[in-house]
Amino acid sequence: MTRLLSLALGSLLTAALIIPTYATDWPQFRYDANRSASSPERLPETLTLNWSRNLPQPRPAFPTDQRLRFDASYEPVVMGDTLFVPSMVTDSVTAFDTATGRERWHYVANGPVRFAPVAWQGKVIFTSDDGHLYCVNAADGNLRWKFRGLPMDRKDRMIFGNGRLISLWPARGGPVLKDGVIYFSSGIWPGSGVFLHALEAATGNVVWSNTDSHHIPEANMDHRVKQFAGLTPQGYLALVAGQLVIPCGSKLPGFIDPANGKLAKYSMG
Repeated sequence: MTRLLSLALGSLLTAALIIPTYATDWPQFRYDANRSASSPERLPETLTLNWSRNLPQPRPAFPTDQRLRFDASYEPVVMGDTLFVPSMVTDSVTAFDTATGRERWHYVANGPVRFAPVAWQGKVIFTSDDGHLYCVNAADGNLRWKFRGLPMDRKDRMIFGNGRLISLWPARGGPVLKDGVIYFSSGIWPGSGVFLHALEAATGNVVWSNTDSHHIPEANMDHRVKQFAGLTPQGYLALVAGQLVIPCGSKLPGFIDPANGKLAKYSMG
């Protein structure tokens, strides 16, 4: 079963299809680092469909959980005259010409790509359920650098997730960029480990890594006894009021100092 690209992606993609290629970029999910969904661009009063593409029906990780709808549809971004579309079905990011809909390149990861990429300074950066953060050239899709969220002193392990082979530490903390630094996370089960990272977007060099937020003492009040808990990152990270916000599904979000990766006092709620 397929769904028209213009329908699956909603108003953002419709705008990308019909406005001139000189329009303002839409570089990451909901436009900016605090996910404002507000752009200075003004659409023309009359819109006309220029082209459309058929894409496979989305396969979200949690199709019935309203709290975890981060991949219920395709979430594109735009830079210049190119539209970049992630796919949780084909494990890929595809670049399309905004004027014609012609495919320019197609990069395949080793697991579903569930989150919108970040398009910045000629680069496209995205996460995958294989546990990695990828950076490819916006012009041709060639790999520039790749970073594994799992610390290098630990061996990766593949498991079945949503009928697919994925890492035990999938990168489900959707990437966010500000001031040349890209933030993301890997790991969703505190018992196995959760890892948050800040990297230089230009080089992939590590700014900081937080490797202990999966075991937070006294973060869970259980029958009047304070037990340990941990972050369970699933969703788009955001930078709000000077804090890096980590969405945690059914739990309360965590707050990280974006300068050093330190976790603020946390309760799972």
